[in-house]
Amino acid sequence: MRRKRLLLISAAAGALLLVLFRQQRAPEEGFDPKAVALVRWEEARGEGIDLSLGPCFGLIGTDWVADVVHDPRQPVDDEPGNQCMEYQTGRVKHFVELTPNGAVVRVK
Repeated sequence: MRRKRLLLISAAAGALLLVLFRQQRAPEEGFDPKAVALVRWEEARGEGIDLSLGPCFGLIGTDWVADVVHDPRQPVDDEPGNQCMEYQTGRVKHFVELTPNGAVVRVK
């Protein structure tokens, strides 16, 4: 089980590196924003970041951000001040929302 998890994390990290090096281009076919967002979640958790505070993980792709929301999702999560700055300003059009426990809530 642990090995399977490490393989998943490694694959997602590889996808993240591809995205970061190609941010000026359109997303590659096969880009999985959920997988990349989960890698960011794992990294934040490993760094001891308090995910209950709803941090924005920032850019995860050319036109994508990842954000942590309440579980269950609450109206406060829709307030612009509680969303990633890149999404608020229109720099990106897509996001992945995760709970503090790493469950994907919404991909838009």
